[in-house]
Amino acid sequence: ADYAGAAEDTERAELDFRAIGDKIQRVLSAAEGALALYGADRVPEAVEKMKFTFRSKGVPASNNPDDIGLLQELSRRDAELHLAYAAHLLATENRVVDATAQWRSGCIRLE
Repeated sequence: ADYAGAAEDTERAELDFRAIGDKIQRVLSAAEGALALYGADRVPEAVEKMKFTFRSKGVPASNNPDDIGLLQELSRRDAELHLAYAAHLLATENRVVDATAQWRSGCIRLE
């Protein structure tokens, strides 16, 4: 898999969505980018992108029924990032308590 190429594509998409003011797609692109960066072994950048997504996921609130699918997709990506971040915390920093909290957060969102 070409994770580096995917990371570049999602970065470009995130910037484009930011430029046109589409907050939902911007955060969704950032979430996808975090996973691509992790796959490309650009771990510090991936972790920062994960943290950005965690901070930003509540920002793209919408009352538009057309956005429901995108918000659901963002919620799934957020859950995946919590699971990935949990694995990162455990594997690289042995932060068991924090990893467990992230794991639970991801699992709750997937239920």
